[in-house]
Amino acid sequence: GTSLVPLLAGQNPGPVLPAFSQSTLYGAEKMAWRTDRWCLIVDKAREGEASIELYDMVADPLQTRDLARERPAVREELSRSLARFTRELELRAATIPTPEVRDMGPSRIKKYLESLEKLGYTGREGEDG
Repeated sequence: GTSLVPLLAGQNPGPVLPAFSQSTLYGAEKMAWRTDRWCLIVDKAREGEASIELYDMVADPLQTRDLARERPAVREELSRSLARFTRELELRAATIPTPEVRDMGPSRIKKYLESLEKLGYTGREGEDG
């Protein structure tokens, strides 16, 4: 993370890094790439091309005026920056080992519950099961 001490001391906190957010709803993926001035929103539909929106967060903080067509150079620069970031993210994610998946079938869960009951954690101690 970045230290907030310079900001709290009234000093220049340094460069503002872009913020990334992503959501998936009903198979459609949305990503946002936010700089100190611009917000790029990419909406990848299940099929077809992605729609791209661009907002000037200084002049239009409520994001009411899409500037994607009026500011193609900004749109392309932010799109490339977002693509680089997501590629790096995917490369880093590929280095994370896959965790071992353990059997959590009914017999395993029953054993866990019995252990928790013996320790007094379930509130069911002494009940006939």
